[in-house]
Amino acid sequence: MAMSDEEPADAVARATKVVDSSLIFFAPHNSVLARAGEANGCKIASQVVADRNYLSHGSLVPRKRPDALLNDPALAASRVLRMLREGKVRSIDGEDVDLRAETICVHGDNPAAVEFARSLRASLEKEGVQICAPSTGA
Repeated sequence: MAMSDEEPADAVARATKVVDSSLIFFAPHNSVLARAGEANGCKIASQVVADRNYLSHGSLVPRKRPDALLNDPALAASRVLRMLREGKVRSIDGEDVDLRAETICVHGDNPAAVEFARSLRASLEKEGVQICAPSTGA
């Protein structure tokens, strides 16, 4: 019997809640993972990804595709600012996708990831974005 997408997400959310109910569950806005976290009473922080492109239905472009990664930190900063200010990102198909941005992910498997993150942070702070850890509300 095949496992649905919801089953692993639900298991992760339940385990997170059991380990420490004050943990903040990072998940893409309106994703299976976010819905599982909410259903299990987890505190959710909606995550966006600065160094990846998006499909028109809101998921990330698969890594196996050549257009999956975004390597230009200036372009990433512009996109993240729009995500934060307008709640939108332009998909690779040219469509605007609604999302909520409370946390920003940068992948560390790129040799230039540290410099990318530094440049992104500097650009965001220059635009008045305050970088801080998410609040647990406690």
